[in-house]
Amino acid sequence: MSELFGPLGWEPEHSRDEVRPTDQLRFVRRAVGGFEATYGRWGLVPARMSLEEAKRYATFNARVESLKDKPMFRAAFQTQRCVIPLAGFWEWPVRAGVKSRVRIARKDDKPLLVAGL
Repeated sequence: MSELFGPLGWEPEHSRDEVRPTDQLRFVRRAVGGFEATYGRWGLVPARMSLEEAKRYATFNARVESLKDKPMFRAAFQTQRCVIPLAGFWEWPVRAGVKSRVRIARKDDKPLLVAGL
């Protein structure tokens, strides 16, 4: 990570196999003079909501082709972008009528970087 963003001032942490919407996770965002690593809650909610409401109504998936046009995402797309390092993530394809879990990760075990708002 430091080769991409410079020193971030965080210690490597044990990877969690399961992170769900509204969980806390680490991300990298722009800061004065470079980048910073910080923690945030997974999900996008209006600022006026309480934590309990946020857990119920968090939006956590968005299509890149509509981010700048949809009212829910427009402001965050312009001012609150980040990068989220992941060990991998899970998809649930349906094969022969059965839904099964498949892990998506890099073969070289380096972090997979995904875009976030």
